[in-house]
Amino acid sequence: SVGRLTDQKNFFEAIDTISLLISSTSLQITYHIYGDGKYFEKLEEYIQKLNLTHNIELKGLVTPVPYSKYDLTFVPSNYETQCLVILESWNNGVPVFMYSRLRKMLDFVKIDESAFLLEDKSDVKSITNYLRTSTRQKSIVKCQENVDLIFAQQRFVMNDWAELLEM
Repeated sequence: SVGRLTDQKNFFEAIDTISLLISSTSLQITYHIYGDGKYFEKLEEYIQKLNLTHNIELKGLVTPVPYSKYDLTFVPSNYETQCLVILESWNNGVPVFMYSRLRKMLDFVKIDESAFLLEDKSDVKSITNYLRTSTRQKSIVKCQENVDLIFAQQRFVMNDWAELLEM
């Protein structure tokens, strides 16, 4: 995950989801959180309290974020108006998991190809299925298709739509 460590980014719920994923599967899970903010120490204490220091690590503010070394990006935010993390992740061929409350933001992509929705913090079935069945190459292709589509839409708005308005 990448983001400011604030309440609206919802990293406590994300840690709960990852904890459940670790305890309910035989998968080797490592979760890294990139970012800085007022909840850094509280998150660190929460990770220690749940005895997850071997699985979850706060990486701090790192530029650039090494998206491509991960199997997925987890976006646990309560809301986003325009999520750069999703585009950066896709640009690196990494699919995104997020809670379903962000569904409106993804009107421009096909769910379950490069964007996956979790209903709540206890919904780990989708992540488990993805990690057990998906191939890296398929994910890279779908993510790139989404980035291409977004940029094509932006080009239309900037070029064609502006030209239509001038008529």
